[in-house]
Amino acid sequence: MKRICFIGDSLCEGHSDDQRQGWVGRLAMSLPIDFRTYNLGVSGQTMAEIQNRAAKEVSARMGIHEHKAIVLGAGLNDINHKENGQLRTSLAELKETIYRLIAELNSLAPLIVVGPFPIDETFNPFYSSALDCNIIFKNRAIQNIDSYYANTCKTLDVPYLSIFDQLMENSIYKKSLQDNDGIHPDAKGYKVAANIIQKWEAWAEIAMPPQTNN
Repeated sequence: MKRICFIGDSLCEGHSDDQRQGWVGRLAMSLPIDFRTYNLGVSGQTMAEIQNRAAKEVSARMGIHEHKAIVLGAGLNDINHKENGQLRTSLAELKETIYRLIAELNSLAPLIVVGPFPIDETFNPFYSSALDCNIIFKNRAIQNIDSYYANTCKTLDVPYLSIFDQLMENSIYKKSLQDNDGIHPDAKGYKVAANIIQKWEAWAEIAMPPQTNN
């Protein structure tokens, strides 16, 4: 039995997918029967909030099992700002947090990281029930933090998938944002993302069945 934990925010959770799968569920469905998967996505969480729970939740599910892996979905919740321009998380704080989180998870099990997804800016401003105010996302800011995530993973020798450009150029994904809330895709959009991730070499490696001794 191989165990894979997926951890992240609402996009990892599969928010707005009426098929209740998201990209995580679709990847899980593609795995052999001797895999156990755990979706640890929590809607609305920042990277600091994810870090506060990540090691404990992952360790509880993996324990001392030999065959295991972690997939981190790098989220969007830190890189929005209020209409007055106030950032939810300072860039310095976010950079420090993401470094610690990736290093910590990588010490627990083989880790791969999927970068943040683009949004449809025509939906700005978005109302956040968690913050009880309007917030603004910018794809330029997402691209910038995507580059930082990539560099951090390179420094820590962790595989990283920058998925932003591929989704931005995909007409099905873009329409799935337009048909929903501008941040989360619908089922068709999640399927596009899952297909991209499934073709990634780093995913293929952790999706290999565990080797057992004869």
